[in-house]
Amino acid sequence: MATLVRDLRPRGVTSKCWTTSKGIKRKGKLIDKGYVYKIFNNAVYIGIAACKGTHYPGEHQGIISQEIGDRVHEHLQNGDRK
Repeated sequence: MATLVRDLRPRGVTSKCWTTSKGIKRKGKLIDKGYVYKIFNNAVYIGIAACKGTHYPGEHQGIISQEIGDRVHEHLQNGDRK
């Protein structure tokens, strides 16, 4: 993961920009390993919806395959956060 962050940070890749309910614009922050880890653990990317800790098949198609998602989680569970 650190390699990915080292590659993306010089490119200026940030988290999302957003506007508060009061109209204040917030800039995205440069990503870090924690942010990448959070993305990799988001089941939405494989087409799964979660509600209160329960996972359901989503009404959307995943942007990565289940196989790739499983491989990523296998690496993360083995402590491959480098």
